[in-house]
Amino acid sequence: MVLLNNIYLLVMERISGFIGSISDVLNDIIDIESYITAVYNYVMGLGYFMQLGLAILLIIVVIMGLISLVKVLTKIIIVVAIIIAIGLLYNHGVFG
Repeated sequence: MVLLNNIYLLVMERISGFIGSISDVLNDIIDIESYITAVYNYVMGLGYFMQLGLAILLIIVVIMGLISLVKVLTKIIIVVAIIIAIGLLYNHGVFG
């Protein structure tokens, strides 16, 4: 159990180090925090009804994106299931 724990800790250190280095590089290239602050300040400067309209628009876009994602993932899962089924049938000699 101790060996598994050590392996787990080693893997997690490597992954966090890798992700941290990617994050540092991206933060150096793109200053995302300033963009988020600028968008926040812009939206807070708008009127209440404009903020409400933008929020509703954002919700609609997110819901439509999720529906589209679910449709695509469903198609991919069906295609993969058919390929696996054909492979299993072929390996068991159903096709001669």
